Amino acid sequence: MQRQLIIESYPWETRLAILEEGRLVELHYEEKEDRVGNIYKARVKNVIPGLACAFVDLGYEKNAFLYKGDMRGVQAHIPIQDVLRRDNEILVQVKKEEIPGKGARVTTHLTLPGHYLVLLPFQNDVSISRKIKDTEVREELRSYLRSIKPRNIGLILRTAGAMASLQDLAVELDSLNALWHQITDLNQMMSAPALIYKDLDVIHKVLRDYIDGSTSGIVVNAPRLAEEIQEIVSEDGAAKGIKIKLEEAPMEKLGLEQEISRLTKPRVWLKSGGFLVIEETEAMTVIDVNSGKYTGKKELNETILKTNLEAAHEIPRQLRLRGIGGIILVDFIDMKDKSEGDEVLKVLGYELNKDKVHSRVLGLTRLGLVEMTRKKTRASLGTLLADECMACGGRGRTPQVKETSHKIMRTLYNLGDRNMKKIIVQVKPEVLNYLENEKKHLGLIKDHLGKEVIFKSNPALTEAFAIVSDQPQSR
Repeated sequence: MQRQLIIESYPWETRLAILEEGRLVELHYEEKEDRVGNIYKARVKNVIPGLACAFVDLGYEKNAFLYKGDMRGVQAHIPIQDVLRRDNEILVQVKKEEIPGKGARVTTHLTLPGHYLVLLPFQNDVSISRKIKDTEVREELRSYLRSIKPRNIGLILRTAGAMASLQDLAVELDSLNALWHQITDLNQMMSAPALIYKDLDVIHKVLRDYIDGSTSGIVVNAPRLAEEIQEIVSEDGAAKGIKIKLEEAPMEKLGLEQEISRLTKPRVWLKSGGFLVIEETEAMTVIDVNSGKYTGKKELNETILKTNLEAAHEIPRQLRLRGIGGIILVDFIDMKDKSEGDEVLKVLGYELNKDKVHSRVLGLTRLGLVEMTRKKTRASLGTLLADECMACGGRGRTPQVKETSHKIMRTLYNLGDRNMKKIIVQVKPEVLNYLENEKKHLGLIKDHLGKEVIFKSNPALTEAFAIVSDQPQSR
């Protein structure tokens, strides 16, 4: 498998796309204030016994949510009010980012991931990635890690660890253990609320997880970032042969923007003419498989099987792309033959195995729906890129004002050396209101272009924005 990373870094956000065999399979957005993975010394603000949870202050405007089930060492029968009191100081890690209407979710089960290992403070177990299948290799690695790990430290060996030397594993364990000691020292010194440890940004997380023999190239839009990545790659033996390329607006030039714009839409067309309908709700995500325009050439059973197999290949890709997690129900087209259903489930499991985020296929319900789960690690792109439609009470989605504004900013930033001295951009009133709060970043864009940029409100605009006028520079 050939993998390529496409990175666009701007002063206000970072976008990172992962391509496998030339197809877009993952898309990550990160703003400068993303906090998932950060460790804080938090102060308990409220304990809610009826919900078995507490709200804790991380030092931001909105308090974070700590559920009793996310607390280390608390038995199920013990009430949360017997464990936590208002103004207690506790060490927590952000596990889910803040979304509209909900604060960040935190846990006291801390994790420190490396390239080969994940260090688990206050635990003792050694776990091996499920993707390492060889029983003998699993037991040898488990035995070795148990022999070198400190007391009261648990470890998870990641899939990449199976290819690492024992010396590399020991070196990374020492590094992670030293980091943990730094965190405990800061925890003793600082008063709550305080940021104790800031996790890697999305670029370095993806480099940590995807620098291996399958990644062949990285395309970057920023010269300084390209130099930094080149330095990281040159120090990693697993990264030999990875080529770094500098390119302005690479996602636009590689034709990814059109596909990205479709990720908030429920319908996904399959090559055969069938299609998926993906509906995210508060409780779960439901995916319906339809034969659509595909009528097949022979019997109905063959048409159904081909459509379902194609859907089984595409559904895991869409889950990765859209960042969908939680409970997922898939309604494949009804199949009479059990062996055909088993074949579809086998393909679904094979494709899900390519995903670094853990998922489980639980089987068929009595109604014939495939029941599965996928770990929630980030907000779905549907909530990041779109807002609820005010006209239909939230049943539809409209392009998010913030994302529309960022798209305008990216377009302006990448205009390059066009022969103009003034750029006039028409936008909708709500977008103009947002842009008025982005004066710092708009100033950076103007400095980058060396041109004046003027925004004008146009309520009648049908598109997201329009560059309606530019005045050529005098020669």
